[in-house]
Amino acid sequence: MVERQFNTKLKQVQTDWGGEFRSLSSFFQSLGILHRLSCPHTSEQNGVVERRHRHVVETGLTLLAQSHVPPHFWQFAYDTAVYLINRMPSRSNSSLSPFQHLSKHPPDYSFLRVFGSQCFPHLRPYNAHKMEFRSTPCVFLGYSSQHHGYRCLDPETDRIYIARHVCFNELCFPFKSLQPSHKPGLPPSLDPYTSVYPTPPLLDDLLDQTPPVTSPQPPHPDVPANTAAVIPDPPSPPSSPPPTLHTYHRRHKQPASVQPPNTTATIAPPSESTAPSNTQSVQHTRPSNLRQNPKKTTPYNISSFVSSTTDPDTEPATFTIANNFPQWRHAMAEEYSALMRNGTWSLVPRVPGSNVVDRKWVYKIKRDQQGHIQRYKARLCAKGFRQQQGIDYSDTFSPVVKATTIRLVLSLAVTQQWPLRQLDIQNAFLHGDLQETVYLQQPPGFVDPAKPDHVCLLHKSLYGLKQAPRAWFHQLSTTLHKLGFQGSKTDPSLFVYSSGGTLLYMLVYVDDIVLTGNNPQVIDTVVQQLGHSFPVQDMGRLSYFLGVEVLQKGPDILLSQQKYILELLQKAGLTDSKPLSSPISTSANLALGDSPPFDNPARYRQVVGALQYATLSRPDISYAVNKVCQFMHFPTTNHWSTVKRILRYLKGTISYGLLVQQNSSPVLHAYADATFNTLTAFTDADWAGCPDDRRSTGGYAIYLGTNLVSWSARKQKTVSRSSTESEYKALADAVAELTWLQTLLQELHVPIQTVPTLWCDNLGATYLSANPVFHARTKHVEVDFHFVREKVAKRQLSVQFISTDDQIADVFTKPLPSQRFPNLRSKLRVASRP
Repeated sequence: MVERQFNTKLKQVQTDWGGEFRSLSSFFQSLGILHRLSCPHTSEQNGVVERRHRHVVETGLTLLAQSHVPPHFWQFAYDTAVYLINRMPSRSNSSLSPFQHLSKHPPDYSFLRVFGSQCFPHLRPYNAHKMEFRSTPCVFLGYSSQHHGYRCLDPETDRIYIARHVCFNELCFPFKSLQPSHKPGLPPSLDPYTSVYPTPPLLDDLLDQTPPVTSPQPPHPDVPANTAAVIPDPPSPPSSPPPTLHTYHRRHKQPASVQPPNTTATIAPPSESTAPSNTQSVQHTRPSNLRQNPKKTTPYNISSFVSSTTDPDTEPATFTIANNFPQWRHAMAEEYSALMRNGTWSLVPRVPGSNVVDRKWVYKIKRDQQGHIQRYKARLCAKGFRQQQGIDYSDTFSPVVKATTIRLVLSLAVTQQWPLRQLDIQNAFLHGDLQETVYLQQPPGFVDPAKPDHVCLLHKSLYGLKQAPRAWFHQLSTTLHKLGFQGSKTDPSLFVYSSGGTLLYMLVYVDDIVLTGNNPQVIDTVVQQLGHSFPVQDMGRLSYFLGVEVLQKGPDILLSQQKYILELLQKAGLTDSKPLSSPISTSANLALGDSPPFDNPARYRQVVGALQYATLSRPDISYAVNKVCQFMHFPTTNHWSTVKRILRYLKGTISYGLLVQQNSSPVLHAYADATFNTLTAFTDADWAGCPDDRRSTGGYAIYLGTNLVSWSARKQKTVSRSSTESEYKALADAVAELTWLQTLLQELHVPIQTVPTLWCDNLGATYLSANPVFHARTKHVEVDFHFVREKVAKRQLSVQFISTDDQIADVFTKPLPSQRFPNLRSKLRVASRP
């Protein structure tokens, strides 16, 4: 079967010492297949199939218990369990099911039904008289391995019908209400009016299933094609054989020449050596850790295993591997010492009934922007997913600084030539005070020999705890308030110090801090004061923050993600691909189901999610990334081709990044004010551009001086009835962002000298923002969009018309030709690194 169906030659077969396998040795030898046997009473040598066998048994027993189907129908339950397991997504297959991994197309989940539920097969074509009932109540017993149909048991006659057209009542389980005396027991007699051979399955049915294993059978004479067939049962224990199968097929006008039934592979009953009958047998045949961590039984590349166990520069997955290398032992000892110095916990006897959270070591190699190793880092992490809400945690939210805030502060610092200082708080999460009572198991490798049964009562937060980020941020913000900093209301992760002409800004992203201001001496004092409260590592001038390189380009800086993009290309296997000049084709018209489904949706989501992070410094790919993000739930091959085009464009522009300049840019002099404390916005929208729901895409670009600080490319939430309406909605989104930026600049003590200007290339939207015109065509527009008029009336902003040729936001709403795209890219301040 493997050779015929999957074009793969078998090289070796691993079995246990069962007598049924010993006789196969000569057969395997004749084919040149190596037959490996596990040692007697050593089931762990065949652990993968042993664990899979247990999975089938447990799933089958669950199906029987849930549906109240009698145990002697175990064969159908186990057969259904195999059918379902083969169609369940698996982490070892990148979230693909085994069926999809082999067949290269996803399974049809709409075909699945609840085992043991009530069903009504369509029997009209096979009734002898028109007064007979069209159906009869049956019990669903799984899926036929030879037909694209359902097995339906009639409890009254003990006959099993195989039918394609079946109605289900999945909330009713007939065996639950039947009395034991009425439940089927011994095998029913054969129907004397049916043939013992089935008719050939239809071609479309064959395409919907994996072909069964076949064995040669003697020829059989022709039989009429309109008769039902009885499938002989495979052998079963004498005490509880399953009922006989009766199948019904569509009638054909002409008799068909029918071959004898193929012998299909069936699930054997669990033997005494493998099927657990009690807890003790489970412990003897299969280690308990296989139950707790299915990954341990998943096959993986042996070269990866050898690399992780012999190379200290590879991040180990377990404590056992890490403990073999002095680098990682030193890292663990360093982390443990920091925990003890910090008074993170105290050992206490285990409280009966308390929730004790598990823990593990996590290993990470920290590298610089060139990829060189800086340090080996080991962290003791709690398995927070085992915490119980209301018992050992409550609130968990913790803010992080917004990307727009980072770009705004960097723009202010560059234009005023302020120093940019980077700090790192070591073991940041360990400094938060816990308000709840949390118990933790002692860390591996550091169990107190005098108190091995004690547990850790946590006083400080720990990585992995659900409330750890919130506890750390509360501790840091409290310390900063004591130093005179004030938290921003528009962005809680921004702190501002203003006193006596000294102005400092602090950006906080968990334990990474950027500090800038107009007084270097005060900055040094703040760093020293923070060092008294936390272990602070002074990284010096800002060079690498959140995966973004900050490159000096004279008085200017360039925000580059070259290292990140290179790693993304390597993961996608496109390092040797041919570069392209634009991220999306002008002929691209992506839609749902526009091509066959992509065979690896998990990979699609991973790559597209990574591309979203790349837009932090690459606004030129925002529109293309927004388009491919709309198909995360059901990607197709066409969508994946667009993703690869974005990656190929990034390969050709891998050295590009977002430029932040001290002086104004000549390319924006016509529309943007050169002073550093003025805001200018460009807005645009298409109309009904989405072929699936006819919603429009809106976008904007906002500059502080001539530096781009905020942008957006997003599909609008509602359908627009005209291009004026879609442009007006995009205008409203830009005004909302401008209002937020104005408030943020006020908190930063940056005065806005002139009224912000918005440039729009739609005359109707421009007139609508200043006057209540076109009432008949705009009366349906939601009221909240009209706050633009209020801003304009109060002279808090100005809306001006711009020609489409000069509209910078065009790059966020539609694919552009290769001749125009580079021009707009330069106006987005995207440039090559020095």
